[in-house]
Amino acid sequence: MNRQTRRRLKIKEKDPVYHMKYSDFQRVEKEIADRTAENTFIMMLALPVMVIHDKYSLLMKKELDGMSREERMVNLIMDQYDAFADGFITIDDCLQVLKDECGIDLFKQAKGRRQKV
Repeated sequence: MNRQTRRRLKIKEKDPVYHMKYSDFQRVEKEIADRTAENTFIMMLALPVMVIHDKYSLLMKKELDGMSREERMVNLIMDQYDAFADGFITIDDCLQVLKDECGIDLFKQAKGRRQKV
């Protein structure tokens, strides 16, 4: 972005430019991919477990309000995901609730299973 464009947009400071070796870039990219995969895996387990823990009585009936057990389960999980996507809960919140209320440490179990394989 040149000086004229920055003036027009009323930007006072230039964005700093950083240089990085390709190997450093690959390392950072791998760390981000690993963290993303780990968080996705934990959310894939945490949300259904939280729904079962909180709404088990709603899921026991084969049909309720014209919806099957599976449909209700999907809707409840999507509600949990929406709360996560809207920022009302975080991955750490889910992990802490499961650890405190259910005695399940998903992060520890996921790492332990990966090391056993």
